[in-house]
Amino acid sequence: MPLYTPGVVTLTGTANQVTVSSPTGAVTLSLPSAVTIGTLTLTNALTGANGGTGLSAAAIGDLIYASATTPTWARLADVAVNQVLTSGGVSAAPAWSATPTLTSLTAATMIGGTAAGSSLVLQSTSGVGTTDFIRFLVGNNGAREAGRFLTDGSFGVGTTTPNYENPGNTNRPAITIVGVQFGKVEVASSQADGTNDEVGRMTFTLVNNTAANSRGVAFLDSFASGTTANHRGADFRFWTKPDGGTLVQRMTIDPTGLVSIGPSVSPGAQLDIAVGANTTGLKMAGYSLTGSSALSMVSLAGTLNTSGAPTVWDLNITQTASGAATLLMAARDGATNYMTLSKAGALTLASTVTIGSTLALSLSGANNRAQLGPGTVPGKVGIASASVAAAAAEDGGVMVATVDNTLIYYSSGNRYKVVGVSF
Repeated sequence: MPLYTPGVVTLTGTANQVTVSSPTGAVTLSLPSAVTIGTLTLTNALTGANGGTGLSAAAIGDLIYASATTPTWARLADVAVNQVLTSGGVSAAPAWSATPTLTSLTAATMIGGTAAGSSLVLQSTSGVGTTDFIRFLVGNNGAREAGRFLTDGSFGVGTTTPNYENPGNTNRPAITIVGVQFGKVEVASSQADGTNDEVGRMTFTLVNNTAANSRGVAFLDSFASGTTANHRGADFRFWTKPDGGTLVQRMTIDPTGLVSIGPSVSPGAQLDIAVGANTTGLKMAGYSLTGSSALSMVSLAGTLNTSGAPTVWDLNITQTASGAATLLMAARDGATNYMTLSKAGALTLASTVTIGSTLALSLSGANNRAQLGPGTVPGKVGIASASVAAAAAEDGGVMVATVDNTLIYYSSGNRYKVVGVSF
């Protein structure tokens, strides 16, 4: 080629080929505006200032970033899966991170992994403290807080401070629901309409019970009941587990409000108590009445509006043992019996009996007698008072109270007026 300057550059070429060789110094090559280059071979990497990268090696997945303003380019090597590219800040190199710190992330779906054992972790902080929380926002651009987990493990709905009873107690986390009117826990069933289907259950569990089927120690559940399709009622059942035993149904409230205590599923009275062997059926203790309030420890009240013969108070006790106790019922003050009812039907009163202005005590039968005071003759009438004019009378008499508040005793045609007695 005719263009040649000794000591600077040598241009040699054949058909469609130019080789530029310069042992030392710089080579300036002026080319026309339109040049077609088939293959360009450089001995050294083309620098960033000349439009290159300055890099002579790369691997699949590598990323190139500017490491200086000259410009100088650097290579960020690829890493294992499940990492994202994060910014190191202004004028800092980017980096891969498996645990990036983000101020905000918008994503329609978050998936923990593709394997069956994958998990998704939500962590409030990497620091140490007791004021961190995780909250869930809904509504108009997150204007409503739907729920919040506190550092003690408590979860609140409608409140930012759940666990009002034991705030901050990690041993007693709570789920607290606060509503503008009231909070609500709803347990629902989507089974097809039918009777005797379980509607819901709340179970109480001891995690450290290790025997088979022993962790559930109590639960409440409800079963659908009735015959009205798609409009059925339900009962409510209470279950507990004795030590070393299995769960047993203890109490039931049926759909009409009848209550049974014991294993009966269908109570037969407003309160139906099925008493187990060697168990006290009903006990009231520790009751105290003070002041002037007209209260009663036990109050039985109702209205009889029937032409039949209802039983107002039915005490029906059957004793089968040969050595069974003879006392069926007793009214006591401590260890003192003031009224007792024996197996033979004898009613014994240990104190005063007050009879009203009308007939309140009727005795019938040849063997029934009335005794006033410490009379000494069995079957007779005795009056323990110095002002009494009548002595003991014979058997078979009748005692009546007159309108003038005197006591008259009739026997064998004789009439005795007992003085000093008023009603």
